[in-house]
Amino acid sequence: MASRRGFGALRRLPSKRWQASYTGPDLGRHTAPHTFASKADAEAWLVHERALASRDDWVAPRRRAELAERLAPPTFTEFARQWLADRSLKPRTREGYEHLLRRYLEPEFGDLLVSDLTPALVRRWWAGLSPDHPTVNARAYALLRAVLTTAVTDELLTSNPCRVRAASNPPTKKEIRPATLAELDVLVKEMPDQLGALVLLCAWCALRVGRCSSCAGGTST
Repeated sequence: MASRRGFGALRRLPSKRWQASYTGPDLGRHTAPHTFASKADAEAWLVHERALASRDDWVAPRRRAELAERLAPPTFTEFARQWLADRSLKPRTREGYEHLLRRYLEPEFGDLLVSDLTPALVRRWWAGLSPDHPTVNARAYALLRAVLTTAVTDELLTSNPCRVRAASNPPTKKEIRPATLAELDVLVKEMPDQLGALVLLCAWCALRVGRCSSCAGGTST
């Protein structure tokens, strides 16, 4: 059933929903991008379209819908995947980033708009990570911070919500404690005579392990 009006036309579909259309300034027939649950909603759309059609910058409704979809704020997954695609990375680095996105970041942030990410959301995600994998956690956080830094540059965020202190720095695996003077004296005494001086050299000059090995290899027996 169709209903003619002063501007546009309404039609009730078999689904009981309403369809609205009108002849635009380009003399083409333009139908609303979606149907309406009530006749009043369809009429309201026509009133709005009539006001737009009276302007010199009128754009067809479906074209406007397409432009709005393109300009819609991206989700985190959309933005992060584009961020990754825009970078020249070594294959293994790219593979590592993709794993971190898929395993650690997208399950938490994927469907959220980038503009909706907050420090509280980031802190909650960080607190929920397993403490058994501190290095991987730190890498995932560093990636999140890098992606959102670009979002700030693109003006999708006013500031980066990644504010967990030192989260990008994994804890050291073990504490290094230098030998005491008494312990060093024991080491020198226990070494073969020709290597005692080498122990002192490595201790007092802070030589790397590789250097100490080279010196030991070049010492005659």
